[in-house]
Amino acid sequence: MLLLSWKAPEPDVATPAPRTLREAVWHPFLGFLARHRALEILAFVLLYKLADQLAQALTRPFLIDMGYGADHRGIALATVGMVATITGRSSADG
Repeated sequence: MLLLSWKAPEPDVATPAPRTLREAVWHPFLGFLARHRALEILAFVLLYKLADQLAQALTRPFLIDMGYGADHRGIALATVGMVATITGRSSADG
């Protein structure tokens, strides 16, 4: 994608920069909300990773209840987190 972006031609017409925060944020947001099924899309984007975040918040208390020590919890959480980040997978992906 880097090569494709690098070789892509520049647009012919330069768009002017927004002059106010309202032009930069609020007007595009209202334009998005005017689209068909915008609220469903917005809800999906906001709630997409909610279950993963809730499960991740409960992982440490679960490991404590299972009797793991601080060292083992740290190793397990850091290793799983690093591997998940590198591979691009969440715990819910299986």
